[in-house]
Amino acid sequence: MSGEDKRRDEFLRYQITTNERLVAIEQRVISIFKAVSRLEKHAEKQNGRLTNAESTILRITTIGTVGIFLIPLVITIIMDRI
Repeated sequence: MSGEDKRRDEFLRYQITTNERLVAIEQRVISIFKAVSRLEKHAEKQNGRLTNAESTILRITTIGTVGIFLIPLVITIIMDRI
């Protein structure tokens, strides 16, 4: 086996290992993108729940505020009529 044949064999081995590494890296990148996609879907779902919770809290606060002003007013009107 001549020196050129050895170099060619080494180069082919290098290409094979490099290609194997690239395939492994590509598979990792695909799995990372899938994980990120799942996380984004979960975040969207949580954001929807948060929006619902915020709107419920706003409704409760509004009802409480109206109640704070109306209850004493109603009591005053009832007491004046008695």
